[in-house]
Amino acid sequence: MKYIVFDRNAKDIIKLLYSVDDSFTCENTLCMYSVLELKFEAVESDTELIFLDISMPEISPYIFDKFISSIDYGCKIVCMGMDVESGIADFIKRKAYRQVIEAKHPENRGDILEIFSKLETSKNSVDTDVHINNNIEIHTFGCFDIFVAGSPVIFKNRKSKELLALLVDMAGSVVTSEYAITRLWPGKIYDDNLAALFRMTLKSLRDTLKKNGIQHILNENRNARYIKNTGIYCDYFEFLSGNKEVISGFNGEYMCEYSWAEITLAKLSRIAGIF
Repeated sequence: MKYIVFDRNAKDIIKLLYSVDDSFTCENTLCMYSVLELKFEAVESDTELIFLDISMPEISPYIFDKFISSIDYGCKIVCMGMDVESGIADFIKRKAYRQVIEAKHPENRGDILEIFSKLETSKNSVDTDVHINNNIEIHTFGCFDIFVAGSPVIFKNRKSKELLALLVDMAGSVVTSEYAITRLWPGKIYDDNLAALFRMTLKSLRDTLKKNGIQHILNENRNARYIKNTGIYCDYFEFLSGNKEVISGFNGEYMCEYSWAEITLAKLSRIAGIF
């Protein structure tokens, strides 16, 4: 297994890895004391596990998002320090990246063994999840559409389809009712009528998903909701996970029918090198 360790106390992590991995060698490990020391494109494709101390001062949501989008999907990132409340820890939890393994900073052999146990569980759960939902495909490059078993999902209410597109665009992050309303009806003054219209739109989305047997992809909690971004094939999610084939095939079009998607389009274009 090839490792990269980003930690101010990288040598301590190396000692613990020696204690649990019989095949561990220094030649297979890159130690760095700052993420900024590494060019994002320099992570080798056969790197399998990255240890990252998220408490390092240079780690910001922007840096982390850029970093994780630059590595292969098969590589896992052990985010050390997730047990301590912080802005970056909250950001990582909210984004629910498929490649992340949340962990405290390991202090002994048992902590490292726990991390490897989580790694194995993560691999198994993702494989199972993908198997269960492998008939769901979401297309965002070009126009937005969702398919179940190869057939497109038909939306009677175009705003309910746009709401689903917005949730997909947020890639697992929570979307409040207020935020969704500002995107779906830009320039409209918020009032009871607009709130009622949103509730009708949301109900229509729920009904459409249920009719197609995919209601489980929508997660709700009071006035907030998000789309489960694991176990579903979505070109946008694959792009964010660092799938090089998807990135290289990006044609510069993203959810063309929605003006609010232009912000994400600019981000994707920068990553793909399309200007």
